[in-house]
Amino acid sequence: MTESNAKDHSVMENRHDHKEKADNVGKQTLNGNKNNDKLLASSIQGKLRKESPLPDQTCIYRVPHKLFRHNEEAFVPSLVSIGPYHHGEKKLQAMEEMKLWYLHGLIERKPNQNTNLEKFVTEIRSMEQFCRDCYDEKFDDMSSDIFVEMMVVDGCFIIELFRKNSRFLDDCPILNTAWMLSTITNDLLLLENQIPWKVAACLFDLTGEENENLHYVALLFFGNVFGNFSHPKEHISSERHFLDIARGAALGQPSREDNCFGHSIPSVTELLEIGVDFKCRIEMMKSDLLDITLENGVMRIPSLSIGDNGECFLRNLIAYEQCAANYADCYATSYAKLFSCLIKSTKDAEFLMEKGIIKTQLSKEDIACFFTRVCKDIEIEGDSLYFGDLADSVGMYCARRWLRSWLTMIKRDYLYNPSSIWSVSSGVVVILILTITQTIYTVLSYYK
Repeated sequence: MTESNAKDHSVMENRHDHKEKADNVGKQTLNGNKNNDKLLASSIQGKLRKESPLPDQTCIYRVPHKLFRHNEEAFVPSLVSIGPYHHGEKKLQAMEEMKLWYLHGLIERKPNQNTNLEKFVTEIRSMEQFCRDCYDEKFDDMSSDIFVEMMVVDGCFIIELFRKNSRFLDDCPILNTAWMLSTITNDLLLLENQIPWKVAACLFDLTGEENENLHYVALLFFGNVFGNFSHPKEHISSERHFLDIARGAALGQPSREDNCFGHSIPSVTELLEIGVDFKCRIEMMKSDLLDITLENGVMRIPSLSIGDNGECFLRNLIAYEQCAANYADCYATSYAKLFSCLIKSTKDAEFLMEKGIIKTQLSKEDIACFFTRVCKDIEIEGDSLYFGDLADSVGMYCARRWLRSWLTMIKRDYLYNPSSIWSVSSGVVVILILTITQTIYTVLSYYK
């Protein structure tokens, strides 16, 4: 074998060896990848959940960023933290000492034999998992002891504050300081600043005296933040937390079934131009804010009181309805949407204020943009909105007024002063078409 052939043979052998090694490495890599894939698939399988990550009792949420960004101060507590979302924040630490002072006073007063800390802790720990599931965040880094202590301290603080308010006691620094009372009232109605109603009700029963009612003392404390808080307990269909209770008390329950609010309603000024009149509904049995009607050309609207905390309260109600997946009836959102249609200018706002329909210390300029501002970036399906019947009534009224005005014009311009046979014929045809259209619209609206 020549030297050249030997070199070629050696090169061929080396290539063959390299190929075998590469094939072996490839097989090992392939086998390794398959093993890794099995391990990864097994890992993913272990993470899968049969249950929904949001249990049925989830009802206390972080406010979505798209709502939060428009007015951050409307969703964040200023003075006191309640529950886990803002627990431990530095700016709220001063009130922690106040909470413990209220708890001490409650224990010292000992209204019944169940009023002792060990009993509180035992009862709340027994419902700890339920309470954790009420929040849409898991707080796995918060130990059981810290979580239970937080529920006990926060819950006892709230119910003792409510009791002092209902008894007009003068030993309460919060009730005796106007700015503190207003600020804490606002803080206790924030969506991110809630504890489950079950916790408050349990602690209230353990510390209660005869003939006490948690609904009564709670709504007495919140007072007239937004609308009428005088509804009895039977008007409150949902008991998830204090914001939920306040929602039912302020809005009431609709007295009738209603279609969805699928199309816009003209502004106050536009409705006045077509002959609609506005009256404040003052009947005691018709005080629900949702009870807005249009009958015989008169729109009756219950009086709405908007206090200093009104925008904050409404924003949190809307955020609550936006987050709650099982809330089919978005009454607060519907109410805000309706008023954002009615009030398009300072003229609209001023008219409703003069009629006593809106009662507020805010200026007409503030009210003019109030509802449009709180409705920004709200996403909701039309079939979840209330006031469909009202929208239909307004639509029918507008159509009838429009048809009547056209009929009057046709009679005046064509029939009473015909310049030709064609004018008369055209007038008859137009009147016939408009009459048929009006009849069809009325029949369809009746059977809708």
